[in-house]
Amino acid sequence: MGANVTGIEPQHDNISAAIAHAQADPVVAKRTTYLAVTAEELASSGSFQSRLPVKSMLGVQSLLML
Repeated sequence: MGANVTGIEPQHDNISAAIAHAQADPVVAKRTTYLAVTAEELASSGSFQSRLPVKSMLGVQSLLML
């Protein structure tokens, strides 16, 4: 089982760093999508079933293990 995760960050440089970090684990890389948007932009799209505020991308691997 597991979850698909969408990471958001308005700064493209930070998205690049997160993608590079995720590449270290193929499971994380496969199940994670990154968007260069603000939380407000994402909220206005209304395209997500649930939202979980995560301050650090380091928690993504733990979330995928659920």
